[in-house]
Amino acid sequence: MKHWIPVILAALFISMSACDQDKKEKADEQKKAKAESESEMKKDVMSAELLWKLGRVNNVQLSPDGGHVLYGVTRYKLEENSGQNDLFKLNLETEDVTRLTTTEEASESGARWRPDGNKIGFLAPDENDDMQLWEMNPDGSDKRKISDIKNGIKGFEYAPDQTKVLYVKEVKLDKTANEVHEDLPKANARIIDNLMYRHWDEWHDYRYSHVFFADYDGKILRNHKDIMKGEKYDSPLNPWGGMEQITWNPNSDKIAYVCKKMSKKEYTLSTNSEIYLYDVKTEETKNLTKNGFEGYDRNPVYSPDGNYLAWESMEEDGFESDKNRIMVMNLETEDVTNMSKDFDYNAQGFSWSKDGKKMYFISGVHATQQIFELDVENNVINQITEGKHNYLNVNAAGDRLIGAKQSMALPTEIFAVDMEGKEKQLTHVNDEKLDKITLAHSEERWIETSDGKEM
Repeated sequence: MKHWIPVILAALFISMSACDQDKKEKADEQKKAKAESESEMKKDVMSAELLWKLGRVNNVQLSPDGGHVLYGVTRYKLEENSGQNDLFKLNLETEDVTRLTTTEEASESGARWRPDGNKIGFLAPDENDDMQLWEMNPDGSDKRKISDIKNGIKGFEYAPDQTKVLYVKEVKLDKTANEVHEDLPKANARIIDNLMYRHWDEWHDYRYSHVFFADYDGKILRNHKDIMKGEKYDSPLNPWGGMEQITWNPNSDKIAYVCKKMSKKEYTLSTNSEIYLYDVKTEETKNLTKNGFEGYDRNPVYSPDGNYLAWESMEEDGFESDKNRIMVMNLETEDVTNMSKDFDYNAQGFSWSKDGKKMYFISGVHATQQIFELDVENNVINQITEGKHNYLNVNAAGDRLIGAKQSMALPTEIFAVDMEGKEKQLTHVNDEKLDKITLAHSEERWIETSDGKEM
């Protein structure tokens, strides 16, 4: 019996060790599973880092034949604090996407279709790092520089007949303190006698944004002309105005542009921007909104036949959040009709149908941005889209509409919308990253106000 005791104790020890080992292995497995679960949960959550990895769709441009969409995608590198924009083309019939640019060191932006659809113009830096106008074939091949403008340009637009190109360029018209006092070249000072010496987070840089046009032969720009020569005003408007504020008429002989031709204190207090019409042949400029339009007048859009001009208009001077109305001018009689007189909401981003009988626009309804249709002849407005989302723009493409849409759950993507409001997503820039997270869920909350309305 005495000889068995060590054997029994050894067997018991081995049994207990095996049991402890099993428990340890089970605990380790549970710990590993928990860690993997927590890791999966972390992957499942939208973070600031992931947000900056998403591509930003921008500058949606419908081709002249309505068959393709040109757009940009900006991607950011958080560690480098920089972004880079590339250009893409979407075939609306096949929904195939072609990447047109692949430059890693620089961005291509501001792209436009040439009116014949045979070329795409875009902005890219030259050897001096100045932004110039370049062109390429619709498949992205044969990239060539078209302009050679000192200090570069900020935007451009082809004339419909392709004989000219308008562009926006900064022009230095004010003197620095060192130029006023040439005997003090190293003085670090500013001479301030104007309230607009600073806007938001930027000092005024002694330059003004002007509209130019030049002759275009399909290869290069020549005979440049500043249509605002000597004027200390900006077009487009600072700080957020873009090429939507400048446009050619269909006959390619007039340029409509937005400008607030004021200075000093008057400029700071007023919102009375005007729409000016420059005649390329006579070199004369006419103020189309001089009488009866005291607030913001912006973003002119010609009807396809060139007989009418639509624009966004606010009524009161100085009232920055006034209602944005739809104004349409008969350019022959200069009679103006307020097309949204009985419409309660803002209207922006106008696009005419090809026959000029309809206009499409974006309007904010219940904290969302939706697409609306305006029957121009009968002055009837109908809402086309509904949902918890924001449409950023709209273009008429035959029997459907093309627009960029975003929501609390989806970054900006391009959608097609039929006239009944049925939507179809066409681009999928961020699908790979969004598939790994749970998309956001949002709910409406309405509060009754003191005057019995819902907010």
